[in-house]
Amino acid sequence: MTFADTLADTPDTQQLSAKRPRFNQIRRHLRTRTISLGPWMRLRFEDETTLRHELRERLSDETASDQAVAQACLMACARLLPNGGDWRATLLMDTSGRAQPLV
Repeated sequence: MTFADTLADTPDTQQLSAKRPRFNQIRRHLRTRTISLGPWMRLRFEDETTLRHELRERLSDETASDQAVAQACLMACARLLPNGGDWRATLLMDTSGRAQPLV
């Protein structure tokens, strides 16, 4: 079974709210896999836990109620899953505190 085959294993919104206590544990995991590149940029090194969290966040969005959209989100996350021979990271940029937009 691959990450792309596990859409049925991903909890829906009601199941997610029942598992809220695990949220703090996931946040701690995300922090240990994230390094700062300055005041507005961070790199988060991905693994299955971080990608499942990202997928849950995307699927809890109202636009992901369609099965085709959910499958597209799953495929986007699956491409980021390291295969054991490489590292994969997401660049996170925060522009909320900037006076000028990034160009």
